[in-house]
Amino acid sequence: PLKKLKDAQNVTLYDYNLTLDLYFYTSTWREQKKVLKKQDLELFMRDRGSKIDLLNLQWIYRAKKYYNMKPADIYLMLIPIHYKLSTELVKELVEAPGLEEFEAAVTRTSYARHYNFHQNLTIEQMYADCLHHLYTVDRRRDPYSVATINTYLFLKEEEINKLTTAMECVRYGLSPGETLAYVGGKTQ
Repeated sequence: PLKKLKDAQNVTLYDYNLTLDLYFYTSTWREQKKVLKKQDLELFMRDRGSKIDLLNLQWIYRAKKYYNMKPADIYLMLIPIHYKLSTELVKELVEAPGLEEFEAAVTRTSYARHYNFHQNLTIEQMYADCLHHLYTVDRRRDPYSVATINTYLFLKEEEINKLTTAMECVRYGLSPGETLAYVGGKTQ
């Protein structure tokens, strides 16, 4: 996948990041059936599939809110895997004319049934909360499976993200209260 970028002009770090993300998720999704047994495969598919769905939701939201991207451009950046989101629903989300229509479509997803999307949280916080709930429930239900490894790796990834965010907040001179808000703590 990087060979295409090598020959292209005006390639940015974002292009490389997106290409590597797409490659990682599609290749691990394809290979999981070859490597995992039945119970571990079900857990891994649920965890990875939900993460892909939530990432796609997050990317569609950001593309609409911050970049006013056209639907054709949004489709190019999505991971081409649909776990609980049907192709028709993804199409409706991408082609929604505004954020209100997007949010109305999101309420019909299976993720909205488990999470209140109308709280005063950012899309990133909702993503992290949904995945945190999913991974911890899986680990509690089946502690002697791949769920424990998935949960551990997810929690480490979240810890690294919080440390990175905290360092960026210090770098840009934010107050401790603002920093806590960015890393998901309580504001002072």
